[in-house]
Amino acid sequence: MKKILSVLLAIVISVSGYLGVAAYALQNDTYNHLPQVYIEGFESKRVYYKDDANKTSLLYPIDSNRLSAATSNIKTTLTESLKHFDFNLVYNCVYGWFDDLLGDTKLEPDGITMQSNVTVDATELKYSGDGKYVFKYDSRLDPVDLAKELNEFIGWVKDDTGSNKVELVSSSYGTSVELAYISEYGADSLDSILFCVPSMEGINFVSQIFTGKFHFDADAVEAFASNAVGNDTVTFLLQLLNESGILRLLIDTSVEPLLKIALKKALHDAVHDILGTHPAMWAFVKDEDFDEAIEYIYGNDRETYGKLIEKVTYYHENIMVNDRKILQKAIDDGHNVSIICKYNIPPFPFTYEGNFMGDGFVETSVASLGATCAKNGESFADDYQQKLYPEYNYMSPDWCIDASTCFIPRHTWFVKDLAHGEKNDSYYGMINYIIYNDIDVFTDPNCPQFLQNIYGYILPTQDGKFAPKDNFVQLVIKAVVKLVTVIVEKIKTLIK
Repeated sequence: MKKILSVLLAIVISVSGYLGVAAYALQNDTYNHLPQVYIEGFESKRVYYKDDANKTSLLYPIDSNRLSAATSNIKTTLTESLKHFDFNLVYNCVYGWFDDLLGDTKLEPDGITMQSNVTVDATELKYSGDGKYVFKYDSRLDPVDLAKELNEFIGWVKDDTGSNKVELVSSSYGTSVELAYISEYGADSLDSILFCVPSMEGINFVSQIFTGKFHFDADAVEAFASNAVGNDTVTFLLQLLNESGILRLLIDTSVEPLLKIALKKALHDAVHDILGTHPAMWAFVKDEDFDEAIEYIYGNDRETYGKLIEKVTYYHENIMVNDRKILQKAIDDGHNVSIICKYNIPPFPFTYEGNFMGDGFVETSVASLGATCAKNGESFADDYQQKLYPEYNYMSPDWCIDASTCFIPRHTWFVKDLAHGEKNDSYYGMINYIIYNDIDVFTDPNCPQFLQNIYGYILPTQDGKFAPKDNFVQLVIKAVVKLVTVIVEKIKTLIK
């Protein structure tokens, strides 16, 4: 027993020491550096609704009370639809749910003016106490309008600290705001620039909804559902259904017809009336889908929504599609520009691109500005060759990402098993370490290009390709073996 305890204690001490070293390496003295301005992601500022009784409630971000109320109203909608023989059940429920949940967040057709009974927190100089100033903003608004607010905010930070430069970090939709700021106001007030989980080149499922092209991909449904449920038996059954073709058949005969009729119409109207009035949502529409999306949503209402269309088109044509030129200019001017993205989280299953490698929201290939990626849960073939820069190793240890094709491969990091909106102290430590020390992916072995979230610690990714999935025959054999095992155990129990 003493020997066993000694071995266990030695293992604990060894592992704890490694975690401590790794965690320390990803931290930094947060007081001996330039001030950091951190641009939050979506649902940044709070938006409030004031009813006729002058009672104020939280409207956005969506709280549990509003979500529960909107969901419970579906039952009422169904009852009323059946009562009046209105069989547009899916449309009524889906559109009604969006309207209950987000209807009051819509902006006027100019994409700026709020409804009269809606208010937003004022912008304040927020200091977190660790050298970081957090820029909060109304995340419904256009990146260019928000860039103007950010420019003023950075001026406040410079005045407050006496510094003539700041470190600029952004996350998710905040990366579009950061990009717009650099484009509109230049980078003279900036030292280093960091984009975390960038969505500035668009998000697949938003593009699909805004063009009415979305559909359910069988592989993505399997991966998404398996990850959501987290049950081995369910995962096995989903894989069996998918490999047999039954899942695809179910989608083709039931889900797809429903999507193309009722759900497509409901989502179109929800975007037209509510989500589409938020210029921020248009910043998520990919370049190749933008013109088609404008026509699909507002083609018949171009005059009414003219100012909104003009606003979102300016950002798209002058900033979004020129993101790499904008960043290259910043690099040429001497700024250290870096990107952190994430991977190995199953995507939402309703896009034509299918089961892509991503962080649950954004494709890793898009967030990284060009990485070559295997499909989610898969690895490259054994004979795959890194595409560019053979003198450097840009291949992930799990053999599913080739970072050599990134826009700035030497300054692009990948974190495995950390979802798009998920953050922890080690992740923030990684951000600080990169932004304050101007490192690249080869500078520190404790902070290499490929890292992984392991029990709340961001550590170097372990070697090992994804195990190949069983084919249909293998799954059937496993199912038969399991069934026989259960039967034999039952017989043994009866004999006893």
